[in-house]
Amino acid sequence: MRGNIIHENNSSYGRPGFKRTYQYDDNYNLIASHKVGLTYYNKVHYEYRVLYEYKGKPIKKITYNANNNIKNKFYYSYGNSYDKLIYQYDKNGNNIKSVRYSSDGKIKSKTLTKYDTKGNIYHRTKFV
Repeated sequence: MRGNIIHENNSSYGRPGFKRTYQYDDNYNLIASHKVGLTYYNKVHYEYRVLYEYKGKPIKKITYNANNNIKNKFYYSYGNSYDKLIYQYDKNGNNIKSVRYSSDGKIKSKTLTKYDTKGNIYHRTKFV
C-alpha cells in the first residue's frame, strides 16, 4: 500500500470516537473513505462516505443518520461544493422531504412526499 492508511480508530478518554476506512485504486490514489461516529455504547451515531476523483478531490459526500437513512449529500466539482441535498424522514424511516441547495445557499428544488399506513407513496410534490 506504499504507506497509505487503510483503517484508523479514534477514541478520547476511553470513549469511542469514530472508525474510518480508506480505499485506493491500483495506482494508490484515494478513491473512497468511510467514517462511522460511535456513541458511548458503541452504537452508530452518524456515518458518512466520500467518493474521490483524480488527485484526491472529493466528488460526493453522503452522511447517514443512526437509522442508516441518508441525512445529506454534498456534490463537488474540482474539490468545491456545488450542491447540497438535505433529507427529512418520518418515524417509520420514510423520506418525507428533500431540499436541494446551490453553493450560494439558495433552494434549487424541494420535494415533499406523503405515505399511506402501509408505507406506500400516495402523493409527491416537487417545487423547482
